[in-house]
Amino acid sequence: MRNLISTVACAALSFQFIACSSSPKKEAAPAASNGYVQKGSGSFQLMPYKEVTLANGLKIVFIQDITLPRVSLTMLVKTGMVQEPVQHAGVNALTAYLLEQGTQTRDAVKIADDFGQIGSSLSISPGADFTTIYADALSSDAEEILKLFSDVTMNPAFKDREISRLRSQMIASLQKKIDNPSAYASDEMDKFLFGAHPYGRDESGTRATLMSISKQDIIRHYLTFYRPNNASLAVVGSITPDFEKQVESVFSKWTKRSTPVVQTTAAPVIEGLQVKLI
Repeated sequence: MRNLISTVACAALSFQFIACSSSPKKEAAPAASNGYVQKGSGSFQLMPYKEVTLANGLKIVFIQDITLPRVSLTMLVKTGMVQEPVQHAGVNALTAYLLEQGTQTRDAVKIADDFGQIGSSLSISPGADFTTIYADALSSDAEEILKLFSDVTMNPAFKDREISRLRSQMIASLQKKIDNPSAYASDEMDKFLFGAHPYGRDESGTRATLMSISKQDIIRHYLTFYRPNNASLAVVGSITPDFEKQVESVFSKWTKRSTPVVQTTAAPVIEGLQVKLI
């Protein structure tokens, strides 16, 4: 099930960058200009969009949506359970969640407060094949949300106390799963379907693998996979030319690195009807 979910989620995320803001009942979208294009047929028209690739490899999709006075930032990083070594299962989730636990200039409390001051929050979702980072705000706070979002994604601190605290929380969460029949059954189904393949693991790994992950492992994973040339960014909303330039300027400072291609064995093939009782 996990590969189907990942494929559908990837496709949905890619297309929602352009299509989800469309509303046939709303006022017609502005005419394409300033490099924006608009595609569609009949009564269905995609919102005007523009694709830019920075020198460091980051792909940015700007989508004009004037239906609401808001701006959203969604980053997709191509790293998940597939990219982490089995002995360090959970390192991607631990790395992802640590992004909002402190940067070089803000601690976890400051980050939460700064997002709260503009009525926003950060959503981070590590998965099997990719990790998404999302935040939005009113258009009047576009510059502030850009500062916060870029700081979190580009300048994590990975402080020892935050690593220890978050690791303990993730272990506690894993231990509590047995009390949730639905979550427990879902994990067992993944193990049954995918066996030793990464799709068969929990995104948070196990207690043993989490305990084996060092600060150096987290930093290495971040520097290897959380790179502009391994990510895409969607900027959706009431976007001005000046804001576009700010986005490009801010993220052009992100340093690219060579990202390895991770090879995995194929998931086992299930033939016929099988039943497993737990």
